[in-house]
Amino acid sequence: REESINREVLTRSQVPPDAICMLNGKVKNTADEVRLIAHELAQRGRDRVIIVTSKAHTRRVRATWRALVGNSPSAIVRYAAKDPYSPSRWWRNTREAL
Repeated sequence: REESINREVLTRSQVPPDAICMLNGKVKNTADEVRLIAHELAQRGRDRVIIVTSKAHTRRVRATWRALVGNSPSAIVRYAAKDPYSPSRWWRNTREAL
């Protein structure tokens, strides 16, 4: 269900359907996710990726990518536009707490 919703959001945002790749694999942490993405890119012969995550995780994802993968393939890391996370007030709202 979540995959189909994500795919629909992306296609409604004018991302070409053939550019969308939902990955399945066992991951426990950010490093596992980065390795999975990098492996998939290598398997498909791709040299770049856009990774969409939450505001709270963009820095960690970017740093983990650089540490484990480097600059090739390249990764653009962005947060979802409607992410409500606010670093200046995260502790005031339990729904936004990490």
